[in-house]
Amino acid sequence: MQVKIKNSSGYTVMEIIIVIMIMGIVSVTAITKYIDFRQKAYEAQRDGIVSLVRGGLTSYSYKQAVDTGDMSFPEKLDSAPNGTCISRPDKDEECFSLVLVNGVTDGWIKFFGGILYQHADTNTWYWYRDTLGWFECIANCFP
Repeated sequence: MQVKIKNSSGYTVMEIIIVIMIMGIVSVTAITKYIDFRQKAYEAQRDGIVSLVRGGLTSYSYKQAVDTGDMSFPEKLDSAPNGTCISRPDKDEECFSLVLVNGVTDGWIKFFGGILYQHADTNTWYWYRDTLGWFECIANCFP
């Protein structure tokens, strides 16, 4: 009795379907991790800039105290017009340029003459009160 051995030189449809399913599961997992990572990066950027602005306000008030004897805060945080903060060679349209050495040109939008700012990537809103030197989150705040 002779046994015939079939010469197979390819994959079955089932094997191909299983490989495609595994690749789909791995890609969905990778995409969700990437989206989470990207959101955390935006939040870290926002938190860093907010800390710098608050530190700049403190430095400004201490300099005022030394120079004038009055611990005051700037009336506004920059001279940029309302709208998205950008960097242009001919105009000063950077956000927070009066309290930071280099203003911010990415991810922030200014409203109402500089009392309201939005971090566009996280949709977080901040309010500046010049009488108290507050730069506080008022909407979509994260812990």
